[in-house]
Amino acid sequence: MKKVVSIVTNYFEFDNRVLKEALSLKKNGYNSHVVALYMDGLKEYETVQDIPVHRIKLLTKKWPKSSFFQLFKYLEFFLKVAFKYRKFNYVHCNDLDPLPIGVFIKTFLNRRIKVIYDAHEYETERNGISERGRKISRIVEKALIKKANAVITVSEGIANEYVRLYGITPPTVLFNCPYYSEVKKGNIFREKFNISKETRIFLYQGNLGINRGIELLLSTFKKLDNDKFAIVFMGYGFFEDEIINASKKYKNIYFHSAVNMDVLPNYTSSADFGFYLIVNDCLSYYYTIGNKLWEYIMAHVPVIAFDLFDVGPILEKNKIGLILKDETEENLINLINNIDEASKTIRYENFSVVNKKFNWENQEKKLVKLYESL
Repeated sequence: MKKVVSIVTNYFEFDNRVLKEALSLKKNGYNSHVVALYMDGLKEYETVQDIPVHRIKLLTKKWPKSSFFQLFKYLEFFLKVAFKYRKFNYVHCNDLDPLPIGVFIKTFLNRRIKVIYDAHEYETERNGISERGRKISRIVEKALIKKANAVITVSEGIANEYVRLYGITPPTVLFNCPYYSEVKKGNIFREKFNISKETRIFLYQGNLGINRGIELLLSTFKKLDNDKFAIVFMGYGFFEDEIINASKKYKNIYFHSAVNMDVLPNYTSSADFGFYLIVNDCLSYYYTIGNKLWEYIMAHVPVIAFDLFDVGPILEKNKIGLILKDETEENLINLINNIDEASKTIRYENFSVVNKKFNWENQEKKLVKLYESL
């Protein structure tokens, strides 16, 4: 059985995409392993849904967090992973950080190993990256991407950019879709928060962080009619405390902690509309298609989103959502106040058609086909 090591430079706590890929490969005859970073409170070795996980302990972990010392931490991780997993058949590099490890193994330790570069976003154009970091990332990616045996991305927009920048064969696009399921309409939020049947429920689920429209949503719903429109924020992150405080002051703002993936569809389907307001703050965000978008669609919940490169066409072409063209409070209030009229463009029967195309089972076929071609 051919061995695959999937490398991430996080703690592998909530990386659902990496787990789905590992499970798909295992189901199709590959011996999948995941390698990540160790953190106190997590196990160095464990099995997650039948996938062996190894979190690398670093002697340099307690060193200062300055960029100078971070380099030594990376080098320790680099060498430990490279020499321990050099005899595997495939090295699956999730994002740019592990790519040098995969190329190093292929160049110096095992010429037969196949390197897969899986860019989960537009790596050199990430939000918050410094200009120095961007330059370094561009140099590394340009130098190494052609040494990979295959490239995977998460959207057509990013795939097109990699072809334009590096002249490579078009990458395989794997959308981060959920598994296919026939989700029944839920009623959890109305029951839990005692929301009347006449009130429209809007949902924001996922990372409660910066550049996701949280501030816009809070300021907007504070000004809307309490009896007509309510919003539920479900997740965790930077704005969590602010949302909880707002929920104590405003009757139409609610907070719900994050739930496990296996029950999430029941919660998602309890909303009337879902917000996917990734702010066009960098090229990575502009080209992204996050898993939350697909989760709304799988739950048959119409999506309200900004007009991002791939997101807008998906919603408008399939008539399963509404586009917020102008990212202002006034525009959002106007859209919500006229939601009944706007909703006439939505075709609920189209959700079933879209979900039969965009689900993990279909993405898995593309992943396995790619591996078989190597």
